[in-house]
Amino acid sequence: MTFPTEAAITPLAEAVDGWEEMTVADDREVIATGDRVLLIVEDDAAFAQILLDMAHTRGFKVLVAGGAEVAIHLVSRFPVDAITLDLKLPARDGWTMLDQLKHNPKTRHIPVHIISVEEDEKRGIQQGAMAFLHKPANPQALEAALDHIKSFVELAK
Repeated sequence: MTFPTEAAITPLAEAVDGWEEMTVADDREVIATGDRVLLIVEDDAAFAQILLDMAHTRGFKVLVAGGAEVAIHLVSRFPVDAITLDLKLPARDGWTMLDQLKHNPKTRHIPVHIISVEEDEKRGIQQGAMAFLHKPANPQALEAALDHIKSFVELAK
């Protein structure tokens, strides 16, 4: 399986309203067949970097999207195994993205772990999220969430 190069992805920046280049360097250039891939959907670059570093220690290759449009673009082009999703996103909220993912036969199987300041955990689970973690989250809670994601992905493969 071949994956797009950065050149193939870059034009999206001009096509998506409100999209800004994330300052977090992800792994899109080095993802290979068989890699476990985590998509982090988070508009806070510092928090995305923390999640990326923790995911790397658990053996994930990581994609980072600062908004829902970019995330949908990435999930359609890469073999994403799991997603962490912030619900407060620019342009389109995470609830809409979660709904879109769970109603698409090609993506509904991907486990989504919500990590957000939103308070409606019950809604998240009802809409198909595997789990919900409230921000601010301490490092131990983030590590536990990523361990849960890793275990879930390993069981599914």
